[in-house]
Amino acid sequence: YMFHEFVLPRYVGIGEKLVYALLAAAILFFLHRYRSIVMLMNPALLLAALACFGVSVVSDLLGDSLKLALGRWEFLLEDGMKFIGISLWAAWFVGAAQRELGPVPVTAAAPPAAP
Repeated sequence: YMFHEFVLPRYVGIGEKLVYALLAAAILFFLHRYRSIVMLMNPALLLAALACFGVSVVSDLLGDSLKLALGRWEFLLEDGMKFIGISLWAAWFVGAAQRELGPVPVTAAAPPAAP
């Protein structure tokens, strides 16, 4: 998904830094708009996800200098933090959905029908 590095700059004319700025604005809007829900739904998990995304973005923006320092491990830092961030974000949403929907009602299983 190289939208911010290739597709948007080449075909739409939107630079990578502008994409990151728009993404940051969307995240801030989300946090502000749903702040009451965010605070109820394990904000530490969401902040950890955002921190991982932040590390991924910073490592992407550092680019060549980070590649010189870490070599081939640069991809592990950038993509690994992105993967962990996505996993934490998804876990936060699953928890939020579970809290909103409430507990699953437990019903006794019906006995099998007689032949």
